[in-house]
Amino acid sequence: MNVLWMGLDSGVAAYRERGGRHAFRVLSAAEPADYTFAPEETAAEVVEKISSSWPVDLFVCWFPELYPPPRAIEDCPVKTAAAVSDWNIYSSQVEYNLARFDVALTDKPGTQALRLRGTTAQYFFPLYTHLSAVHRKLDIEKDIDVLFVGNLNHAIHVERGRCLERIAALSDRYRVVICGGRFGDDYTRLLNRAKIVFNRSVRREMNSRCFEALACGSLLFIEEDNIEVGDYLRDREEVVLYNEDNLVALIEHYLSRPDEAARITAQGHAKAASLAAENDLKRWWTGLRRAHPAAGAFAAFRRASAPLRRSSSTRQALSPASRP
Repeated sequence: MNVLWMGLDSGVAAYRERGGRHAFRVLSAAEPADYTFAPEETAAEVVEKISSSWPVDLFVCWFPELYPPPRAIEDCPVKTAAAVSDWNIYSSQVEYNLARFDVALTDKPGTQALRLRGTTAQYFFPLYTHLSAVHRKLDIEKDIDVLFVGNLNHAIHVERGRCLERIAALSDRYRVVICGGRFGDDYTRLLNRAKIVFNRSVRREMNSRCFEALACGSLLFIEEDNIEVGDYLRDREEVVLYNEDNLVALIEHYLSRPDEAARITAQGHAKAASLAAENDLKRWWTGLRRAHPAAGAFAAFRRASAPLRRSSSTRQALSPASRP
């Protein structure tokens, strides 16, 4: 299958390097890619132009709320699939626009909470994973007892903020690091230094930190009401599940029992390879085979008022990644 991919890399480069069974080429409006397109071009024009030398079988738009596809994606001559992530922030943007695609995918919480017009979002796998070439175990000292590295905007992450306050209070007896703005090898080294990596998702999904912590050989703590974690990890076997009431007690428990913590950490790390982004792409094909195409879903939208059609198209075109 020849797959035209647009949006976040999400393991495509690594998959290509490993010679996966499907051929990927990347499309972008501005970033370096195999193909680019102009703002005035439609999806049909883009695909037909590319197919003259490389026939396209499937057009995947990864996070169209951030990376808007070519115009009139609903008229694309090949099957299209979209994966939407931050629906809690961009729900008004994707409410109508996901019906433009044959298949709409999201995280498991999104299938329960995201309200769409003309289509239904489906879940088959976590949208975020880790990159094994970047997030890996290093032979360095674990000199941090508890680590959180990520978004510190407490207005968005209210529950996370409350938990971080409790963790910060432990700094009188443990080495606690709470920070943001770390990326690449610097981020990988920081995860490797941590005995425990605290995580609290925004939508009760498996975010990238879950998989990155496992890959870097740290003990992952994630909220017990996470909707996706049970599909991949077992509590007290590969991960530690907590709530706000027992979080501090669990941290103290595993820091005082290094052998027990090491067992869970090792078993979690052993699961990481199969969950890497380049391997997770295999779940794409299973999911797309099982997905029910929303054939003609956009037809109802065509009958909607002209102002609604224009406003929805404008929301899609003005995604954050499309702005200078």
